[in-house]
Amino acid sequence: MLLLLPISPALATDLVETCPPRFSPPSYSDKLLVDQAHWQAMQQLRDRSRECPQLAADYAQAYFWGGAEWSADFVETQRYAALANVAPSQKWQLRLINAGFVLLGRQHGDVDAAIAVFQRELATENMLRRQRAWAVLNQLAVRGDVRQSGDHYALQLPDGSLLASDKKGNIQRLVSKAYGWGYGKVQQPPPAVFYPRSQEASFALRAWQAPAGRLIIGQLYSYYDGRQSGQCTATALSDRWLITAAHCLYPPEADAPLADVLRFFPKNGNDAAQAFRVEQLWMLQNNHRQLLNGDIAAYAGSDLALLRLDAALPGEVVGPTLGSSRDSSLLYSYAFAENTPDSSLWLSVCLPETKETVSISNSDKVRMGLLSLDCDSQPGQSGALLWQPGEPLNGVAILSANLTQAHEKRAIAASFSAPLLADIQRILRNEKPRAVHWRHVQR
Repeated sequence: MLLLLPISPALATDLVETCPPRFSPPSYSDKLLVDQAHWQAMQQLRDRSRECPQLAADYAQAYFWGGAEWSADFVETQRYAALANVAPSQKWQLRLINAGFVLLGRQHGDVDAAIAVFQRELATENMLRRQRAWAVLNQLAVRGDVRQSGDHYALQLPDGSLLASDKKGNIQRLVSKAYGWGYGKVQQPPPAVFYPRSQEASFALRAWQAPAGRLIIGQLYSYYDGRQSGQCTATALSDRWLITAAHCLYPPEADAPLADVLRFFPKNGNDAAQAFRVEQLWMLQNNHRQLLNGDIAAYAGSDLALLRLDAALPGEVVGPTLGSSRDSSLLYSYAFAENTPDSSLWLSVCLPETKETVSISNSDKVRMGLLSLDCDSQPGQSGALLWQPGEPLNGVAILSANLTQAHEKRAIAASFSAPLLADIQRILRNEKPRAVHWRHVQR
């Protein structure tokens, strides 16, 4: 016979007091992932997770998201969540993960009740809570059955219905078979399935983890007369070369010369690394005067620069391919907007609305595409690479500026033409460009 003996209050207190402190970020923190130092400390305490619900909750969250030294593992997440859920406080911490596993069919529960958990989070005024809810949903989509219809994506639920987000990012269950018509299975899910699609609802989604495809995206700072004068986004094409917008190399004042110093701060997720100085640059002809005169199209059509760093970026750098955009396809970009917490990395999803061509050479023989997007951009996002999903990622344009038409603000970007792409490859091989007029500056 098995006898269950009650634990005395004194012993229970001793067990709680011997449990380690919380390793995962608290709910009010703007961080989401368990950092590497905490993960290493947790390894020495793994066997304590059965008696320490908070430690079990920490492991559940660590395995849900993954990290630099470990991969996301939903089986391990469930195992540790079961240990943590015995305590009300830890069960509340894991409420989104628990509800998410119901949506995937990995855990018993009411699907509508699980959806309601996310709907409550997405209905709050707290942007951090909304971003966390989207982050959990998109992590579920990485391992779930994602369906696509045109430019719309949805997560298929175990009962065959679909879970999708509307323009404001709120989620809804599509239970009618009519809604499911036209949705086909996606072999490679996009970086985000759930996100707000309207400018009023905030067009960007915080990128809590490293960018898709292990892109290296960082902040480019320009310095003039010893002062920092601007911030943009730049993407690594290789361990020495970056691509960004040409206007990022100038102070905002009219007729100002090139910045004295340019520094690149690579970031993986939200962890800053050392700065790299730019030693040389290639840029298309400067049409800053057109910008000041209101000719945004002429300005943005040549708003492109390649930068060579004074030292190689550490580790393996797998740059994106550069090519032409496919019509009517969503474009994604990672950027460091100045109006976000700590200028953190954000993901934007935009749909090209119009595509024009502008001249980028005096002979008018070489033309470049100009994209008008259904979203706007914020200071700090300029220079971001717009890309379409694939293996590897396909970079198709550089985010330039905002264009206001009929009291509506839209972002515009310069898309790559075949002659320009050929010149970019020549520059990356340390050869002279041929098709387009470039300005070369050695630092």
